[in-house]
Amino acid sequence: MPKLPITRRPVKGAVFGFGSIGPVHLYSVRGTPDGSIHPVPDVEIVGVAEPVSERASAIPSGVEVFPDYRTLLRQADVDVVHICLPHHLHAPATIAAAEHGKSVICEKPMALNASEARMMRDAIASNGVGFSLISQNRLNGEKAWMKKRVAAGDLGTLTRIDWTVDWFRSAEYYDAGSGWRGRDSEARGGVLSNQAYHTLDLVMWLADSPVTEVVAECSTDRVLHPGIDVPDRVEGELHFRNGILSRFMCTVCGDRRDVIRVELRGSVDGKNTFVVADGNSIVEQNILPESPQFAVEGAFLGKACYGSSHQTNIALSYEAFMGEGAVPVAADTGINVLRVIDAILESNGKPVPVP
Repeated sequence: MPKLPITRRPVKGAVFGFGSIGPVHLYSVRGTPDGSIHPVPDVEIVGVAEPVSERASAIPSGVEVFPDYRTLLRQADVDVVHICLPHHLHAPATIAAAEHGKSVICEKPMALNASEARMMRDAIASNGVGFSLISQNRLNGEKAWMKKRVAAGDLGTLTRIDWTVDWFRSAEYYDAGSGWRGRDSEARGGVLSNQAYHTLDLVMWLADSPVTEVVAECSTDRVLHPGIDVPDRVEGELHFRNGILSRFMCTVCGDRRDVIRVELRGSVDGKNTFVVADGNSIVEQNILPESPQFAVEGAFLGKACYGSSHQTNIALSYEAFMGEGAVPVAADTGINVLRVIDAILESNGKPVPVP
């Protein structure tokens, strides 16, 4: 039973699920056939669990295909598994993997709610394996720069972090893949846990303080998205212990530009400071003479919203499992984000404390 650190080379990994995000994980480790993405050193993906035959047929040769993740756990000799399944399967798949002695790299959100995520953390700890949550946007150049500027005090006292995720998703999007994205029992939180999760995580990371209270309104456009029972628009406020106020709006009922905007505001010696970022650049700022420029590698495997830092996040996770540093994002961070999402969903326009 593999424990930490993992000592054999190459480390053997497997992917649970080969829908939208599973290929990103596989090719992040394996490298792309055209050579544009190089393999992660000392790691090999040897298996994929995918029950849908059409998806399974796209898995490259040399990678064994299993009908489901439980069969893979029983039969495959692997050290690490990647959880790339619908949200409601993150907790049971992670717990099963931990009980089989496998370390876990898990896509967002960690689980459907904070209670499930705590059970995952307990299973990881009791079985002595590793866990790393994917939050790749923290590793993007412009977001890392913002974090550095906040930590250096360049914005002075940070008072506001406002953010917008204004995307469009069709009814067909919710119907695809058995329709799980539109069901509360399988994708609780809707736009919060799918499209806005990474931006919420970034805001909490930049604020560097616990959220103590939320006030929010959730709604669903029954004309645009008939038949779903998850929110497709959420707006409200987050109140942080250190005094920062964060106003936000996230929707998948907007236009088709897929806008992400994060605004930091503070003050230094009576002067107002600000930094504004979009999905991959610093749009404007007044804390330095010139705004930094960051190379954008482009959409990884065709989806710009994934960014280009998945491989970095995954490679750092493997390095941590091999005893070389810490994971980029640990389980407690995923639990804290879900605590906030739980409170937002409870709010219904009224203040709700975040325990």
